[in-house]
Order: sequence, then structure tokens, then C-alpha cells
Amino acid sequence: MLSSNRFDVWRAALISGYASDSVFVRWADRLIERDSHQPRWVLDLSLSKDAKDAEKILRLGYSRQSEFPVNQTPAMSGFGKLYLGFLYLLFLNGSVSMAELLMLAGSYADGGCVGADCETFFYLLNEIDGGSPTNKSDLPLAERVDALFTPFAAAAREGLPELPSDMAAEKA
Repeated sequence: MLSSNRFDVWRAALISGYASDSVFVRWADRLIERDSHQPRWVLDLSLSKDAKDAEKILRLGYSRQSEFPVNQTPAMSGFGKLYLGFLYLLFLNGSVSMAELLMLAGSYADGGCVGADCETFFYLLNEIDGGSPTNKSDLPLAERVDALFTPFAAAAREGLPELPSDMAAEKA
């Protein structure tokens, strides 16, 4: 059976692109091989065809699992911070540019509560395009981006142990 119900971490890693859908498919397959009596969402995840399908299955699985307090499924209240944190980890490993990071973060923050307004990200993005700093600072842009994303990255790093075990091999 599952040792964790961290749908928030799983979805954030998947949606951000930090974890691929194939990692989740292999993980679900291993769970089924060990014990064929798995929740339906694990069976569906094993058969998912792409990241969008896998995310939908995880979202539905969360909805079903969280209906029953006995499942002790954590709330997804920190999902946005996890998502931004995984995006930042992708930036740190060179998978996305600073401009992509700020654009994705600003777009996401525009629709939700992540502890920073979308303008914060878009103002920094404007500087990449040659705009002057909106908020005066003596710090270089890279340091201000790092300071902004540090709490998000901490949340994502805290969630790393909740990801499928072969994530480390894929990220190496």
C-alpha cells in the first residue's frame, strides 16, 4: 500500500515539468506489481498516456482520497508554493531560463495565492528585456530572483522525498 498521500507534491512536480509522467507511470506499475489491490487512481495512473492525463488522474485521486478523514490526505493549501519551487529547481539545473521562470511564475501567480503578486515576477521579467528596475535595489537581478524564490524552493526541496524513488536517477 502507499506510504504517502502527497498529491500536492506529486501534482506540483508533474505540472511544473520537474517530474515526467513516465516516472509516475513506472511508480504506479511498481505499486501494482507489489500489491494488485491499489486505489483506482493508481491503476489509472499506470495507464495514463501523457502528463495532462496523469495530472487529471492525480487531481481526481486527491479528490476521492480527501473525502475520508481516515485517509489522512494532506490539504493542497501549499500547492502554489510547491509549483513555484519546482520551477525554480528547474531553473537552477538549467532546464528553464530566467525569463521562462519569471513568465511561468507570473502567469501562475496571476490566478492564485502564492505569497507574491504576479507583478513581482513580471517586473523582474521586464528587467531582462532591458527595462530598469521597478523597485530600486543595489542587488543584481539574479540575487533578487534567488531571494524571491528561496522560500518556494525550500518547500519543493522538503517535498522531494515524497516523489517516486527513481526521480533521483532521472534527474542525475
